[in-house]
Amino acid sequence: MTILIRFQHKQLVSRKLWLALITTVAICGFGCAKKVRLNPTPLAQSGTADARVELTYNRNDAILLKLSRLPQPASVNPKYTCYVVWVATPDRRYVINVGQLRAEQGKAEINTLTPLRKFTLMVTAESTGDVMTPGPDILFQSNEINW
Repeated sequence: MTILIRFQHKQLVSRKLWLALITTVAICGFGCAKKVRLNPTPLAQSGTADARVELTYNRNDAILLKLSRLPQPASVNPKYTCYVVWVATPDRRYVINVGQLRAEQGKAEINTLTPLRKFTLMVTAESTGDVMTPGPDILFQSNEINW
């Protein structure tokens, strides 16, 4: 009888641990991501930009940025050929080019990472994708994203 009680007790503990593990995974899977809407400027016309920011296992922020109804870069200025995504500290002391976007049928998407905990996202129109500082023509900008 003692063996049966111990076995049932182990099963109960095992079920509780399993339930706790599933709950933790569900919370981290669904609770560790933020949806962010980037604010359009008049240059964006009717375009929209939405980001999903998720804390990764190695403490980076994974960013999935989706843009739609984008005007062609040349409609902003004839010399522009692409859009560039920037991650910046809130004070804009550090601004990093995290990738270029080419709008195809008014849509663009990028997956990127940042180690920053507090940052903003920007999308600018540029003549090349390898620029080191953002130009003056900002199409979208987020509020401060803070983990």
